[in-house]
Amino acid sequence: MTQQAEDNGASDKDVCSICGGAGWVAVRDGRTGRMSVKTCRCRMAERLRKRCNVQPSQLERYTFATYKPEQCHPYKGDTQKDVIAQMGKVVKACSAYAESPSGWLVLLGKVGSGKSHLAYAIAGKLLERGVGVYWDTVPELLDHLRNGYKDNRYMDLLQSMMRVPALVLDDLGAEQETGWVTEKLFQLLNRRYMDRRSTVVTSNLNIRNSEVKLDARIRSRLLDRRLSQVLTLAAADYRMEVAA
Repeated sequence: MTQQAEDNGASDKDVCSICGGAGWVAVRDGRTGRMSVKTCRCRMAERLRKRCNVQPSQLERYTFATYKPEQCHPYKGDTQKDVIAQMGKVVKACSAYAESPSGWLVLLGKVGSGKSHLAYAIAGKLLERGVGVYWDTVPELLDHLRNGYKDNRYMDLLQSMMRVPALVLDDLGAEQETGWVTEKLFQLLNRRYMDRRSTVVTSNLNIRNSEVKLDARIRSRLLDRRLSQVLTLAAADYRMEVAA
């Protein structure tokens, strides 16, 4: 264990292999030969985690490694083998997106099919790679924006959500629909759509159905094949399976 790590009370397994727990690294400029000090990736990742609105315990619990396609059960019609194969493809696609987060990723499925688990896994992997992430359920995100009116932080909050490199919106459709809610969601998603910023959205809604209760402008952007990859999770509610 390094002296720096010992001073910080860290164990060997917690110590960064790059900086040895110091939080910074010395870098030589290849052109001038001059040395400079830069923040280590581990420290940057920690700062990003604090900003992303996700508890470390959640990122540790919900990973690609802990998502088990072989434990998924069919919702209806499909066989166990079909569901396991389909969910394996979904996990592979989500993992690939986390490695190269280009465009939007939309995860659809019934309650308990594992959408939030995979969204957490994506957020965790992006944070490990030093990508700024903000994660929230749609109802809670809207509550944060409303509360922003009280302390004059509303515009700063909205702008930060628009500009964060990767945004994860969990449970689209769980919000109480009002004119204000529709307007804010459209503003947020439309700005990210125009800027082509990486965005992950999960929903219990079948947004492919034109009669679904969702603003047509938002639905159109979520389904834009030039930007968005839409995946459907065919698994049944794992919570009910566990309870049974």
